[in-house]
Amino acid sequence: MHKKILLTSFDIWLSQQKSNSSDDLLLALAKMASLPHDLNFLHRLPVDVQQSSSRVIAKIHDIQPDYIICCGMAASRSQLTVEVFASNTDIWLSQQKSNSSDDLLLALAKMASLPHDLNFLHRLPVDVQQSSSRVIAKIHDIQPDYIICCGMAASRSQLTVEVFASNTGILPQESINSPENILQTTVDIEKLLVQTAAVEISYDCGKFVCEGLYYSILDYLHQSQLSIKCIFVHVPILNPENLLEIIADFVLIMNNLALL
Repeated sequence: MHKKILLTSFDIWLSQQKSNSSDDLLLALAKMASLPHDLNFLHRLPVDVQQSSSRVIAKIHDIQPDYIICCGMAASRSQLTVEVFASNTDIWLSQQKSNSSDDLLLALAKMASLPHDLNFLHRLPVDVQQSSSRVIAKIHDIQPDYIICCGMAASRSQLTVEVFASNTGILPQESINSPENILQTTVDIEKLLVQTAAVEISYDCGKFVCEGLYYSILDYLHQSQLSIKCIFVHVPILNPENLLEIIADFVLIMNNLALL
């Protein structure tokens, strides 16, 4: 029995990309005449959440498929992977009321008893180059001793500190100064997390704006030969049950960082 299947792919988003592997796969499938399905293709969707979603939804209304298979390129992976759930990490979607990383910083800003000179850079744009430029400009301006970059990780249940960042498939080649594809923080993460209640060490920064920003700042500090220590902390969605513990752990991370 033939089933109507809608398959979607994305366009390229970096200048050095010749094609998007998800679209290459769909093009190869389109040439196969022996498949026992009614395949309907939506090629090279724009790399924009609202635009691509609108086009897919319009296609669903138009053809009424039995199944939908959305495809995307993952340059850092070596085999096909099927996603079990979806999460978002910033407020580029209309249904997001706030970003948990910004909520955490706003809560910290209200605490008068912290023994540090805290400087905040709130609500960075969801764009690697723009956010990196703003952070680097702030580094020039205030000359901090330490940098803590924060981002939301809706699929995680506790604070996670990232060990390294990769530039693979995230940053345009012309913006990369370091020959290294992976850069690691100079902070000893295990010592950093001493006495924290519920913080995990992470080796996956997310392959999106968070990772691009982290790599860019680590790269800038390395190239500029600055001794400023930098870490990236992913923040789960905050609620009344976890807020106080997360704030306490984050304050402890700041205190420990100042001692390293």
